[in-house]
Amino acid sequence: MLRPDREVLPVAQPHVLLVGPPSLTSVLLDAIRPALRQPMVEIGVDVASLPDEGTVILRNVELLDARGQQALSTWMESSAARVVTICEAPLYARVADGRFSADLYYRLNILTLVVSSHGAIGPTREDIAQLAYDLRKQRGRANGRD
Repeated sequence: MLRPDREVLPVAQPHVLLVGPPSLTSVLLDAIRPALRQPMVEIGVDVASLPDEGTVILRNVELLDARGQQALSTWMESSAARVVTICEAPLYARVADGRFSADLYYRLNILTLVVSSHGAIGPTREDIAQLAYDLRKQRGRANGRD
């Protein structure tokens, strides 16, 4: 049974990125749903009319074109709503090859939960690498401070 630590959700209200097959991300979404800010709106890739508060559950964000990505990023700058993004595959590969906005990726990727067919939840390899790089950069790239 999936039982993610939901304590962080009501307190910090981070944007959450769920990665995995739809059958498993649905189970995880149902598990965290009680801790999400109300009202909740669930949409596909249409970002034309997003609310200013509550929680937006956004599916298929990887299908957004550049204009849609910009619209979502602009909305996130001014909205108090939190976003739960659900993707079947990690978005970082799309960022690396220029198909997805790096700025939007980092806005959506505050808390990442990856669900595999084995039910494991954890950060992706790309998330760990990016965090290590960001920490090294913050520390002035000094040797011996890995």
